[in-house]
Amino acid sequence: MIERGWLGEERPLSDAFRQALRFVRAGVKAPLWFGLGTLGLAAALGLGAIMHTRSYSPRVVLRVIEADRDPGSMPELKRRLGEYVREGVFTSEPLLDLVRRYHLYPKLEAYPRRAVEAFRRDLEVEVYQNYFVEQRSEKEAPRSARVAVSYRSTDRDTALAVTRDLGALVVIRMTAEREGQAKRASDAAKLGAETLEQALLARLATIAEKQRALGATRAPDPGTQVELVSLLGSVPALERQVDAAERRATTLDLGADLEARGIGLRFDIAEDADAPLFDRRSRLRLLGIASSFVLGLPLVLLTVGAFNTARGTV
Repeated sequence: MIERGWLGEERPLSDAFRQALRFVRAGVKAPLWFGLGTLGLAAALGLGAIMHTRSYSPRVVLRVIEADRDPGSMPELKRRLGEYVREGVFTSEPLLDLVRRYHLYPKLEAYPRRAVEAFRRDLEVEVYQNYFVEQRSEKEAPRSARVAVSYRSTDRDTALAVTRDLGALVVIRMTAEREGQAKRASDAAKLGAETLEQALLARLATIAEKQRALGATRAPDPGTQVELVSLLGSVPALERQVDAAERRATTLDLGADLEARGIGLRFDIAEDADAPLFDRRSRLRLLGIASSFVLGLPLVLLTVGAFNTARGTV
């Protein structure tokens, strides 16, 4: 006698289909229970949607454009612009000010450092189309970059307000930083030009002194004569250095004045903050709920049919 294995004892798949069809027929014959099951499924999905914590992440995109003038007269914008915005613009002090202004993290009000850390986790900075990574000559077109800032919050109005304030903070801090850089560069150039001018005046005074010394003696000292010739030969080169330093100081002083008037770097809003009630993520979630409802109806029908079959009502 040949023993049958466990696989041979299993019922064929066709039996499962026949059983499912039987449950479907039983479920159709119980419209009241099917309707109640459908309502239960809809209620469960609706409750899940209501309990889902929705968050909003509006985004402000700034287009940063440098002025159309000699790049040597302007402060150099940070090439790692995203890192600079995250660490150089969004420092603890302005972020903490926003936390307190909007009461963003009530449970962390007594812990400023932790509140700032939580703020940093909820904000995003993205830099793209950044042409400041490339060197530019005076004849080339001005460079530009796009800086996107976003803040995530469960409150729509708060997310919008904070995101817009973060965008404004980027403009204010970067403008102030460039103004300070331009002023420091201008002051350093003026100091350098004054130092060279003083060196030139001192050189001319030394030459005049040696010329008087040589003219006052009948037998000029050969060493003094050689030194005088060397000093006279160094004057043209020193004069050229003074002229170049004065031109650079004038250029940087003009650049500092333009930066102080906000002309050095322009910020355009390429994309304003917006948080629609039904964004792409919300639409996908609604589509998922609708799909779950449609796919759940056959399961409800099978469940009702199985329940009624077990009770022997059909």
